[in-house]
Amino acid sequence: MTLPPYSYTGVSSKVEFTLSPFTVDPPACAVTYSCEVVAGPRLDICTVNDGSTQATSDPSSGDYSFESTDMANYPPGTYEIKVTGTVGTQSDSITFVMELVDPCPTA
Repeated sequence: MTLPPYSYTGVSSKVEFTLSPFTVDPPACAVTYSCEVVAGPRLDICTVNDGSTQATSDPSSGDYSFESTDMANYPPGTYEIKVTGTVGTQSDSITFVMELVDPCPTA
């Protein structure tokens, strides 16, 4: 899955990935989700809160969001993010692509 490109303008809506919940049998078993950046200019953007950048990965839903105005520390480029759901010893994952775009060349 590829999300729409995100531009660092400060007025753009944040990047949001909403995971369709994994099906578990029996349904009473809770899934715990984890995030991993498997490719991109930075590999540590699953969870960030440093003032100009906020990224969250929700372990109970698998949802992810990213918002930033800091192109210097969070470079433009394509990031491949993997969300893994785990129940007991079983797991499965889904990958999505997030592209961060420098808005200045088209200003």
